[in-house]
Parts: sequence; C-alpha cells; structure tokens
Amino acid sequence: MAQARFIIVDNGTISQSRDESVGHRPLKRPRSEFEAGDDSDDYPNGCPAIGRDEEEPLNLDTIPCDIESYDPEGDCWIVAKDTLFKVDSAKHCASYEWFGDLLNQWRTSVRSRPLGTQLIKAHILKSTSADNFRALLWLMNRSPESPKPDQPEEVVQRILAAIEISIQDTHDLQQMQQWACKELSDMLSDSTTRTQLTTSWSSVNFANVLRACTRCDDQTLLPIIESEWIARIESKDLPPVPAILAADHLNVTKLRGRAYYQQLVSLTEQGEEGSTDVNVRGATQFRMDPRLSNGQVIRLLSGHWSLVSLWERLRRAAPKFADDECDDGKHESCLRVWKEVWVETAASERVSNISSVSVLQILARMRELLSRDQRLTDSMKPPCRQAGLAALQRLHDQTQEGLADHFYGCA
Repeated sequence: MAQARFIIVDNGTISQSRDESVGHRPLKRPRSEFEAGDDSDDYPNGCPAIGRDEEEPLNLDTIPCDIESYDPEGDCWIVAKDTLFKVDSAKHCASYEWFGDLLNQWRTSVRSRPLGTQLIKAHILKSTSADNFRALLWLMNRSPESPKPDQPEEVVQRILAAIEISIQDTHDLQQMQQWACKELSDMLSDSTTRTQLTTSWSSVNFANVLRACTRCDDQTLLPIIESEWIARIESKDLPPVPAILAADHLNVTKLRGRAYYQQLVSLTEQGEEGSTDVNVRGATQFRMDPRLSNGQVIRLLSGHWSLVSLWERLRRAAPKFADDECDDGKHESCLRVWKEVWVETAASERVSNISSVSVLQILARMRELLSRDQRLTDSMKPPCRQAGLAALQRLHDQTQEGLADHFYGCA
C-alpha cells in the first residue's frame, strides 16, 4: 500500500495530496520533430545553443518580417511580439559581449519553426515589443565612431527603448543595462542640452532609467536622472506619486525626500482642485492617491507633522550669524534689528498665506522680503545684513537637502 502524501499549504493548513499515483511518475512525452536536440553545431559563429521547446510550434509564415532591420546575411531569427527579425548574431556578439549572454538567457523561449520549406529556429521575446527591439538593433548597428547625431532626441528615445527591454525581461541583463546607461550618460553629458533631451520623458522613462542605474550601480548617470526628475516634479510637469513609488522601491534617498515633500505640498493646496476635504465640523481629510500603501501614507502624515513643527520653531527664532567686522556693541544692535524684522516678517500676510508645511517656499519668500526690507538696510551694517541673508539661504539649502529626514523611514 502506497504511503499517503501530505502537503503544507500554509502555517495553519496541512492537506492530503489528491495524487493517487504517488511513486508512479508519469512518463515524459515524446520529443517532437520541432524540438532541438544537440544544437552545438547549429550556430558555429558564437550564437548560443537552442533550448528545448515546451509549447506547440508556431508557423513563422504567418508572422510579418521586419523590413527595416532585416539582415539578409543574418543567421539568427527573433520574434518580438508579432514581428519577425533576422539578425547577424556573429557580428553583434563580436561587437557587444552582452548580446551573446542576452541570447543565452532567452534560450528557454527558443522555438523550432517551419518557415516555407526550411526548418529554422527562432528566439521568442514575449515581453519585448517590435518597436523596442528595432530601436535596440538600430543602436547596435551604429558605429562607435559615428558623428554626433543631428537629432539627439531620437537617439535618446531609442536608448530608453533598450533600457525598457532590459527592465521588462525577467532575466538578469545587467551587462546590457551597463551598456545602455553608458550610452545615455554620453548623450546627457552636456548640461546645456540635458533638460531639452529629457523634457519629453514620462515618469515611466525616468523610473526605468533609475532602475537600470541602481542595478548596475552607475553613480555617474544616477544623480543626473535624479536631478532631472526632481526638476520636472517641482515644476509640476510630472506628478510626484510615481517618483515616490520608484524611489521607495530603489531606496534613492534624495528623490524620496523631494517627491514626498512635493506630494505633501500638493495635498495641502486648497481650491476647487485641492487635495483636501473639510467637513462642517472643521475636520480636514487628505484625499490620498490609491497607489500609495499604508506605510507611504504614514510617511506623508509624519512629514506633515515634522515640517509644520519645524516652521513653528523657525518663525520665532531668526537664523543666527556672526560677523567679525562689527564691534561688540554694534553687532548686538544688528542682531536685535534682524530678530525683530524676522519675527514681524514671518507674521506678515505674504508669509502666513503659505501653508506651514511648505517650508521651502516660506524660506524663499522670507529671503525675498528681507532682502528688500528698508529697515535692515538702514539699521544694520552691510556685512551683518549680508551675513544674515546668507544664513537664511544656508538654512533653505540645508532644509532642502534633508527633506528625507522629515518622512519616517526615508533617510
């Protein structure tokens, strides 16, 4: 009598197996004529061996061939979604070491297919679109000595497509990501054109590049992408929630702090399209984005409390500064005027109409008003006045740099 087999379903459930044929494993199905056996001689020029097919063959006669990227000298067939490509694997493997690894990692999706009267083998890329794979081939066919393109935006978009392939594929394509990140870093090396080249990027583009940067530890491209994404968020050109999701997942501290802060600022904005509801008893409820988890909502609420508390302390205490050009008696007078004007300006309507959570905007407004305040000009020595404004600018910059500290678990 065969022993019963039990299965642990979870920590509280153990059930008996319904398989009555324990000990009698089913025979493997016979190998079909379209499955490869020993493929060591199929690609003598370095293209990887073909894996065994577990699905029914697909007739490649029904799949349109890509004319733009078709290489008549090619030795490798690749299907990207509903388009058939023919490429020279020997050339690409020689030029790009990672391309051979790429095909190797796709071998579990390799099929043997009849095309007309010829028996061929094709790699099937289920997660890659034809447009993205076409863009990858275009990049690979470019000569390293090629002059700078007249339309760099088009090149950048194709690099983004290559990065998307490496992100969407389930295999570890770190070498390919390193190559794509290097290509993109070269394109974005000019700070004068960098913003122009990234102005059309979506949040998905930024997230894909950021993920590739962190996977291959590209410390050259990572801060560039981080800064450009932050600039797009702060200009309200892109929403902050996708940046929160990406930065939390990848643990990118600077982007986390700035994205959480911008989301919090948007939540506290009032008006017809504001993100808060106030009921008849005066209770305020945030309308949270449904994509945010409970933990992320808690971070926003902790950040709200911390930033409001920060401004409550700052508005009563002007930034301190020292100046060696003032004698002791005169410097005390300068400090007294500075503190009096600071407290008065902090209570003014132009400052108090800004939400207390928007600390960066408040500090920027304070500097704008104090730099034009006639009392400071008349009653403080110029070096002291400049030292006070410089201390205020440092406070702004330090607060901006440490925004992640205000959101629980981000720093």
